[in-house]
Amino acid sequence: MAKKDLYQAMLERMTLAIEAEFYLEACWIQYAILEDRLNSVIRHTYPKKGKIFLSDFRGFDRKIDHIIKKIHPENVLCKKSINKHLLESMRKWNDRRSDLMHEISESAEYDT
Repeated sequence: MAKKDLYQAMLERMTLAIEAEFYLEACWIQYAILEDRLNSVIRHTYPKKGKIFLSDFRGFDRKIDHIIKKIHPENVLCKKSINKHLLESMRKWNDRRSDLMHEISESAEYDT
């Protein structure tokens, strides 16, 4: 499946999840899409070593930090296509998502 088809399928699945009020699933789908886009920026910045680099480079925040501090200032294509404000918005979204995930998992409803 081509990336475009994959993203289209994921967006459709996310829309269905929202319509069915499966917000947790929709949130995870959105997270997967965003993290894949961060990985793509890193892979394309380091064509020879990007995949190897990513195999040891985990974490949404670490990837955003790396792009903001290392890639964005140096890479003309990155500057043209990615706005630092967007990256900061993604970080804030991820922080809110993480808080929500912890809140859900610590909820009394899920205690056994």
